[in-house]
Amino acid sequence: MPSQTLRPQQPNAVRARSAAAGLVQQPDRHRLLALFLITLVIPVSVSVAGLRLTPARVLLLLAVVPVTFALLSGKRGKIIATDIVMGLFTLWVIVSLLFSMGPSILEFAGITGLEIWGSYALGRYLVHNRAAFLALTRFLVFVLIFIIIEAMAQSVFHFSLYDPVFSIFGDVFPWPRELRLGLLRASSTFEHPILYGVLCASTFSLLVYAPRNEKPGIKGWRIASLPGAATFFSLSVGAWLPLLLQIALMGWDYVFRKFAKRWVVLISLFVGLFVLVDLASNRTPFEVFISLFTLDPNTSYWRILIFKYAIDDVWQNPLFGIGLRDWSRPHWMYSSSVDNLWLLTAMRYGFPGLLFFMGAYFLAIFRCVKVKSRDYQRQKQQTSLVFTLVTVGIAVATVHLWGATFLYFCFLLGTSNAFSEPDAPEPDSEEAKADPAPASSPYTRAPLRPGQRPW
Repeated sequence: MPSQTLRPQQPNAVRARSAAAGLVQQPDRHRLLALFLITLVIPVSVSVAGLRLTPARVLLLLAVVPVTFALLSGKRGKIIATDIVMGLFTLWVIVSLLFSMGPSILEFAGITGLEIWGSYALGRYLVHNRAAFLALTRFLVFVLIFIIIEAMAQSVFHFSLYDPVFSIFGDVFPWPRELRLGLLRASSTFEHPILYGVLCASTFSLLVYAPRNEKPGIKGWRIASLPGAATFFSLSVGAWLPLLLQIALMGWDYVFRKFAKRWVVLISLFVGLFVLVDLASNRTPFEVFISLFTLDPNTSYWRILIFKYAIDDVWQNPLFGIGLRDWSRPHWMYSSSVDNLWLLTAMRYGFPGLLFFMGAYFLAIFRCVKVKSRDYQRQKQQTSLVFTLVTVGIAVATVHLWGATFLYFCFLLGTSNAFSEPDAPEPDSEEAKADPAPASSPYTRAPLRPGQRPW
């Protein structure tokens, strides 16, 4: 038998294995992550003591306290600026509702605060590194398969597969049967087609840029056809918009990939275009934007009217907003809907609420991009989350989010901390326990590679 050299375990190899172990999560956290995504797409609600409870709300009620204590105790690193601003937004929502509506609204204010902070805290706790982020994208594939089956049944065949099953457990969400382009608008397991479409669209770049089989390169275009098709069945420009913007940003990123200042140039172009439209048009840039990105001219005009009259309530109630009270508008504007998440936030909770919410949003984006990496897959994962947050942030200037899709949006803000660590971070104590450790002996009988030293 040929002789083999005994050598100690290489220090670099140990560090590499430890770094890899740092990207491994405990299985129970993966299960909780999968459970949260599942609760978002279960179309059931029950009334308990006057409160409307969905599976997602029940999960948040059970998880918010231990997850919050875990964050405060430092199990996910130090408290970051986004945590503070999102916490302030949650507190301000509760305070402003109590101030504007009185103590009778306490239960609703509490459940709203639970949705905002609880979903953010779950994202912050469960998706804290690249492996967890990759697990998120994989779970999203199964979620999309589940909801697109129902969407196709609704849109093409005009019936629901899931409602007869879920109606056994509680009230199922109503399905608005609205015809567009010869198809019925699908809401799948959501309360409205826009909510369904925005959530599907927000997964597009996450799947395109998700690494496959731990190999170099990005191979997600085929699987990303799934959210593309799912988004289509919503038949809503408000949902198509973030999808199209993500494709445009990916194209810009690819064409100018060798130009380091490509994003500075793109932002400068948008700012210049905004100024040009403002100077050259007799309409505001917002009105031009709305008119370009709606299928129906009447819909765009209606959104412009909403902004025109709703902004008056914001200026008249700048600190605490109007709460849940109806907003001022002409009698012929029959609908109380406000198709603008940012505007509705300012109207309900005042300018402080808007500033806290937008502050957390921009801090989340900044946190995704501030840490530079030489790892190609990590770069693309970071880019995918930035594209998602940016495009959804633009889209919600034309649509309102509530229910499961709003929870998912707050959840994504929490996931932004997944890329705050530099390359190859050292594992924390919990993750170290999961390290498939080297053998107890520091020696190995593997032969030396050419040029490798024995010690």
